[in-house]
Parts: sequence; C-alpha cells; structure tokens
Amino acid sequence: KQAFILPFFRALGYDPFNLSEIVPEFNADFQKNKKPNCIDYCIFKNDSPILLVECKSINEKLEEEEKNQLQGYFSACAKNHVKFAILTNGQEYKFYADMDKDNIMDDEPFWQFNITTEIKDTDMEQLYQFHKKKFNQEEITENAKRLKYYNAVQEVIKKQFSDTDDDFVKFILGKISNEKKTEQRINMLKPIIKDVFDKIIKDNNDKQFENKITQGIKKENTQCNNNHTNKENSGQLIVIFEDGTKFQYLEPKITLAKTIEKIGFEKVVPLEIKHNEIYLISKEKTKFKTRQYGDYYIHTTGSPKTKKKQLQEISEKLGLNLKIELLQNK
Repeated sequence: KQAFILPFFRALGYDPFNLSEIVPEFNADFQKNKKPNCIDYCIFKNDSPILLVECKSINEKLEEEEKNQLQGYFSACAKNHVKFAILTNGQEYKFYADMDKDNIMDDEPFWQFNITTEIKDTDMEQLYQFHKKKFNQEEITENAKRLKYYNAVQEVIKKQFSDTDDDFVKFILGKISNEKKTEQRINMLKPIIKDVFDKIIKDNNDKQFENKITQGIKKENTQCNNNHTNKENSGQLIVIFEDGTKFQYLEPKITLAKTIEKIGFEKVVPLEIKHNEIYLISKEKTKFKTRQYGDYYIHTTGSPKTKKKQLQEISEKLGLNLKIELLQNK
C-alpha cells in the first residue's frame, strides 16, 4: 500500500493523508451485530464516496475469490450510491461498475491496465477520468458502457481471426453471393477470410510504419537544414536502387535509415550487420547512439565510410546491386 497504492492515489490528485478525501478501512458493514467488514480505501469527493478500492498483495492474483469479495463490499455500499470500484494488487488495476444491474457490481471489469507494461495513450485517457479534477460520474458511466461493448466486439472479431466460425462465414457469404451456404462453400471460405484479415492487418501496419518513418525523416531533415546551412556533416551518402529510386540526405544516417526502410527491416535484421560488435539494427534501445524508426532502433555510430560499407554489405548479401557513393567534403 505504501509503495504502490498511495502513490497511485496521489497521481490521481488525491491526498492519501486527508481523511476527507481518502478513508482507509472504510466500513462496509452488511453483517449486522458482527465484526464490521472494511474495504481498504474509499475515495471521497465533495463529502460523497465515489470509488471503492480493494487491495491485495503484489504477488497475489486477482481472481474470482478476490472479485467476489469486492462485489460484497460494493453491494454493502449501495446505500452510499458508490458506482465504481477498483481491485488491485498494486501492479494490475481492474475497474468495475454496475452497468448490468443497479447496485450490483458487474462480473467483468469495464477496463483494466498493468503498470509494468507499456501504458498506451488511450490508457492514460481512461485513467484521467478518475482524476480528482476530472471525475464526473455520468461521463465515466457512459464511457464505461462504450468500453464494455468495445471490448465485447473486439473479442468477437479476434475470435474470427484465429478460428472463424460458420455463422460469420455465412454472414460474409450472404454479402458477396447468392449461392447456397453449403458446408463445402463455408469450408472453402474460412481460409480465404483469414488471409484477408491477415492482409488487412499487414497493410495497416505497413502504412503506420511508413508514416512513422516519413515523419522521422522529415523531422531530421528539418533539423539538418537548420544545423547545416553552410556546411555538411561529414559528406553525403548517395544510394540508387535498380528501379531508379535515389536517396541522398544531408546526414548519412538518414540515407542509411531510408534505404533500410525501402529494403525492409524484416530482410535486413537477419543479416546481423555489425560495427564494432554492435548490431546495426535492434528492437531494443541500448546505451549506444541510436535513432528510432517505427519499432526498430538503428545504431548510428560510425563514420559515413562505415555506413557506406554497411550498405554495401547489405546489397551484396541480398543481391540488390545498389549503387552507393560517398561525396567527400572539399
């Protein structure tokens, strides 16, 4: 609680040591004449409880038993009109509401995230809704409903990617043909639908990656033009492909990156090109000087001559017949 939960509250704008904002061991007494049942924390806003938080050990999994315990607390606090609850072990955070039935916590969280994995911008947007300055019960409820259906639709579509069911194939067949939906046609269409899904995903990923590369190149070119108005960095690399495509940028590292992007990172990475025992391309950032292009890091250490040599090695190993020149400064 001290190491993980309280800093989490503070990040959301609440003071963990202000009892008008956060009450520890909040009484959720639904068993009269017995020892009170207390939930770990209840967050207040304007003197009204808005969020229940049940905490478990960092090594404890958040499973059915833990969820059922929180459901009991949620029901007991119904008289306080609390609509949201969090089940957490300090690492995983599961957010619940009562969308299926008033005052009864849903079986499934409408949103969850893990602080040890890469937190996406969309996760930050969801989390910000619970910030002290932002919190609005109606807005969160509407968003939770949207997330519930979004996640459900996503699961259905994901299933079609891995194991397309007959009903989905019949739906597609009905959209593209008036043929009878025989078992033979259904079985014929299943692998085709999977191939289409795979192609759509690949095309989308390629487009996103291309956009990232283009943005990175434009940014670096702008910086180069600003920094090298009267002089070049250390000579320019010129790369010409057999199809006539030509790359020539002020900085050799940009020419190197653009050339690799056109060839395809998936082709260049297996070549294991090195300089001073450092791989030219990796998926992890290292202490050495690198530039990120999409999901990859290109090590930019070495002179323009080194980069020319690396490109020549790539060209030879892949049989690309690239024309590579290095313009030296006078």
